[in-house]
Amino acid sequence: MKKMIRFLCIVISVAILMSQAAFASDVMMMYGQTNSDASQVTILVLDSDVVDRSDITAEQIKYIDQSAVNSDGSFMIMLPFFEENTYNVYSNLDFSIAGGAEKMTAYVSASGDDGNIGLSEDTPLKTLEKAYEYIALIDEIVILDDTTYVEAPAHSGMLKIRGNNASVKLTLPSEVSLNGELTIDNVLISGAARIYANGYKFRITETVTSDAGNGSSANSKSLYVYGGKKNADLTGDTYLELLGGKFYRVYGGCNGGTLTGNTNVILGGNANSGDGINDQDSATISGCYVFGGGYNGAVTGRTNVTIKDNAVSKFVCGAGESTKGNAKETNIYISGGKVMNVYGGSTNTALTNCDTHVTLAGGLVEAIFGGSESAAMTGNTYITLMGGDVSRRVYSGCYNNLYRDGLSLVWASHNFVTGTTNLVIYPEVKLVTQNELHSENQLDMGIYAGSRDSQNNSAEESRLIFVNGSYSTHSGKIGKQDTGILAVMYPFKSYADYTIKATTGGVVNGTNASGKIYVNPENGYYALIGNAEYEVGEVEISSGTTDVTFKKKDFYIYDVSATKGENKAEGTTNINADNSTANETSPTLYVSVFEAESGKLIDCAVSEATTGQKSFSLNCQFEEGVKYIVKAMMWNGNMEPLTATYSVELK
Repeated sequence: MKKMIRFLCIVISVAILMSQAAFASDVMMMYGQTNSDASQVTILVLDSDVVDRSDITAEQIKYIDQSAVNSDGSFMIMLPFFEENTYNVYSNLDFSIAGGAEKMTAYVSASGDDGNIGLSEDTPLKTLEKAYEYIALIDEIVILDDTTYVEAPAHSGMLKIRGNNASVKLTLPSEVSLNGELTIDNVLISGAARIYANGYKFRITETVTSDAGNGSSANSKSLYVYGGKKNADLTGDTYLELLGGKFYRVYGGCNGGTLTGNTNVILGGNANSGDGINDQDSATISGCYVFGGGYNGAVTGRTNVTIKDNAVSKFVCGAGESTKGNAKETNIYISGGKVMNVYGGSTNTALTNCDTHVTLAGGLVEAIFGGSESAAMTGNTYITLMGGDVSRRVYSGCYNNLYRDGLSLVWASHNFVTGTTNLVIYPEVKLVTQNELHSENQLDMGIYAGSRDSQNNSAEESRLIFVNGSYSTHSGKIGKQDTGILAVMYPFKSYADYTIKATTGGVVNGTNASGKIYVNPENGYYALIGNAEYEVGEVEISSGTTDVTFKKKDFYIYDVSATKGENKAEGTTNINADNSTANETSPTLYVSVFEAESGKLIDCAVSEATTGQKSFSLNCQFEEGVKYIVKAMMWNGNMEPLTATYSVELK
């Protein structure tokens, strides 16, 4: 039989997994294909400095073994090397070999053979279990036909299970518990599984579909997903990215355990495709609830929920569900998709010492509440409406519902925010559009400061903040007291302790301090409130309506002229630096020469930024064919820019 000398110099690092423990070693994965009829392949690996193979010592042998050759001529050998080096590889067979620094793809098919090497569509394995035996060497498993999911053993890095085409069905068992990071891609998911990510990153891509159906009929066939553990505590952050498939409940935290860390939940892509948000249409209404926190389990850190693309969800809640669903801080960011109700807090869960944040930048939402549904909270709420569409209502506080008092139905009033509520409104957001809103929900519409209540609670300090001149656009959407029978049915109005109207040139935000707002002028601006001028920071205001006018500081550059002389850049800057209005001290003018393409600084001059014309002369070593520009800017004594950069090409 023909003997061939093989030389291989590729070493890869992977994690070898033994039982439940993992240890790291450097190994080389070698696989090949031979046309020989041999049933065994023998490998001898020597140090690269071995010249005389007639006198080999045991110390020079790095590895020697014999493995079976599959019926199709394929084989695979894992060489347990413990340092990076180059080696001489000898074998009894003539074969082509491969290996590399990157992990490989295994293929699985019901018609495959677990005796195959499994590294091509032509030689697939039969089972996922067999593919998992090479978990240290593969990062992707392609399933060629319908397969039932089996849990992977502990592994490092992200493992992807991908369908060969999008119609391949991956059937999930009733419960899945991850032992490492997992991505599911390009399959049709079947089965109402409860998936516990156990703190590992878990992704479902936008190419994944579901056979659960749409609307309420899909509820019993859709997935539960938890970022944390089942009935156990977890230390660390969680990460869920769900872009395809159908979901009934999604929790960033644990099921019955405390998460010491932060949660991250992304619902986007085509998640819950085909569902709607009209609660009067059971055939299409989504049954999906997304919670940043856990179920009956607290989160000690921040929860982060993102809704984007074309995702659909009935409820989105920043915190958790049930009695222990507290969190330290919640953050909900919506840039796309559709949601019926958004709660910065939770549903039926009283939160303590929790600040909530809801930002709407896009998408369609029927209702937004800064607090919780049918529960009180202690903390502060922050809602920012930058864009998107709110079809019905916004309350900066909590939701109160009907309850029975004897024979009468009355509105509850005990759910409110003990703290401040802050609602910031930009002109770009669309409000009370009634888009996709059922006629039965076309009451109680508008912008409301505070909780959905028939009275203003003294523990809840509420602010309506209109920025960038949005008051003129949206003030007509502020909720007003109804009259007649509607006043009895819907006795709600906006309880704004403070209403702030701000112009362009800066942003106003709420704070957790009583009677204070936070002003943040743009560069070159200051805030004028009454007769007082303010820089960035907290400002105390009076109750009622406050006007915040952002005015330009009296610092600006008229123009810059410059010419290129013999290794010199000379010119003038005309500036106005009257700092009496903005109370700036020691304004300084910087004039610099740069290479236009590389941005390399050639020379810079610094001078007092007094009003009038300032001459400059900079020493430069100019190169032929290189374009140069002159930039001028003024800064204050705290090294904060007072003007934007004024640039001119150097001729």
